[in-house]
Amino acid sequence: MTKQIKILCLSFTLLLPVYATAKQELTTETNQKKLDPAFINAAEKFFKSMNTEDNYRKIIDSTTETLIKANPNLKNAKKDIRAFYAKYIGWSSIKEDMIRLYERYYTIPELEDITNFYQTDTGQKTLKLMPTLYKEGQDLGVKLVQEHIGELKDIIQKSMKKPKEEVQK
Repeated sequence: MTKQIKILCLSFTLLLPVYATAKQELTTETNQKKLDPAFINAAEKFFKSMNTEDNYRKIIDSTTETLIKANPNLKNAKKDIRAFYAKYIGWSSIKEDMIRLYERYYTIPELEDITNFYQTDTGQKTLKLMPTLYKEGQDLGVKLVQEHIGELKDIIQKSMKKPKEEVQK
């Protein structure tokens, strides 16, 4: 495996426990509490006003392109990488979890206010620019990390050499 693929795999490996914990919390919450139909309705209108399903598709495409750009040797796997992202973070896969997430932080009237904003010209402009802003921000992040990749490698190598007790502090 090339160093880039190893770093990519390490990144996913490091993030998996965080995702698993968050997913477990949402799953536990799912088993404990049924979603309020009125909230589901407000959330669906909110997500529709934001073109969420389409934006998720664009973000998956953008994320895949950014990954391929940073790791050209993954170009042959592009279709499979995109399918992986769509499977696990595509809108149909996470819609219910996102409704639960928004339910934690917003009331129905607040979602209605935000929905009303996204139905304005400024709200629509914001929505149209989101994928572009996300991609450009992502490209900037990749560029900045690549400029300092040596430092990241050093940090990881030093951390891997630390005794287990020191790492847990």
